[in-house]
Amino acid sequence: LLEKILEEGGLLFPFEEEKKTKKRESLKSSAPLVEFELRVTDALERQWPVSSLSLFRGQEEKAPLEKETFGENFVVSRQSLVSLDRVIGLLLEKYEGKLPFWMAPEQVRVIAIGEASMGYASEIADRLKSENIRACCDLRLLPLGVKTYEAEKEGVPFLILVGEQEKKAQTIKVRGDFLFSKEEVLDVECFL
Repeated sequence: LLEKILEEGGLLFPFEEEKKTKKRESLKSSAPLVEFELRVTDALERQWPVSSLSLFRGQEEKAPLEKETFGENFVVSRQSLVSLDRVIGLLLEKYEGKLPFWMAPEQVRVIAIGEASMGYASEIADRLKSENIRACCDLRLLPLGVKTYEAEKEGVPFLILVGEQEKKAQTIKVRGDFLFSKEEVLDVECFL
């Protein structure tokens, strides 16, 4: 019956006689009757299963009444993510450690330029956090180049630089891979 349904749906080609015998034998075992897998290829051209859909024969001893009433029992098993650590590893490999904004553990890093702008940088970071954006504030007294290099190396999607000019104008300077230019000066509300 299953073979007929799959053939009519165009999902399988007709079985050879040897395969039909093996298929009948697998009906008696716990092996899946049909299994569809979604596979992705990594940078080394290896195939990895990420998601699967399987059809099993139901166990008669667990549902004897249903068999008499409805016929054969079948179980559909779906695994949307085969292994979460494998999926995360493949994503990190694909994006070369720079995850997309929605997936990055730290979405925005606010960098204070000088001691005078530290309070304003903290305010900006708190405002972003109140909007459920994963933001951190870098208040260390290090050169700007060191702070930006570290943030870019860690794969933070957006950097917000605030100094005395930005504090006076109540704006922010934004850097990120997803912008049209290297740096843009924006209002905080415009960034949100």
